[in-house]
Amino acid sequence: MTMTARAAAELISVSHHLGLRDAGRVLAAGLAGPATRRGSASLYDEDQVHQLINRPQCSLDDLDRWRPFVVRIGRGEPFDALAPWADRVQAVEGPWHLPLATSIALTDWSSLDPGDVTPGTRRMRHPLVGVLADWVTVGAEITGHSGGTFRLAPPGPWFGAFLDTWLPLPPRRRCVLWSSAASLMHASTRRIREQHPGSWIHSVSDPEADPWPARTARAEAIAAYQASIATNSTGTVPVRSNGRL
Repeated sequence: MTMTARAAAELISVSHHLGLRDAGRVLAAGLAGPATRRGSASLYDEDQVHQLINRPQCSLDDLDRWRPFVVRIGRGEPFDALAPWADRVQAVEGPWHLPLATSIALTDWSSLDPGDVTPGTRRMRHPLVGVLADWVTVGAEITGHSGGTFRLAPPGPWFGAFLDTWLPLPPRRRCVLWSSAASLMHASTRRIREQHPGSWIHSVSDPEADPWPARTARAEAIAAYQASIATNSTGTVPVRSNGRL
């Protein structure tokens, strides 16, 4: 079955707590497969839309293990998730403004095996993950950078842990090096809440505030979507003919 671009965008928006604009970018990029034209309408395969929505969150253990440099693909930047790797990777090459600490970490703190190098020399090799609306779209390995622009190589087997997932990122950050203070603050808070439900890391300004409201809202939206699908499978909840919630 197919659904219109509008219906698919609304479904993605509701189930992942995204704006319609971002949901439309996800569809236009091909994350839910290619669109087919019927007259003036763009149609998407309903199963592929649901598969995208049901992609799992990347585990924090894998993020901690590989410590990727994560880049959000810009809103004004065209991107085709179905294109070859060499075309997709251009969206994450940069140039980026890299703080000194980040540059040092990328060079000396790589989580990838640097291989055999001449004694006394250093060789950068660090995982990079590009995301669109936090869904993983491309992976690469940073082998160097000049003027903030990365030199990138295809990803190794480590990328299998990130493929077809979405990342729990801090909001409003264009790029982030995982294991930096900005990323770990949110992840650590999340872990403590999961492991010790009665324990909280309180905010000084508001002890009851959720330090990660956007990500919490997204998780709750996904849970609600999955519950609605499970309920509908019993035939007790009607669904509109156009597939919208």
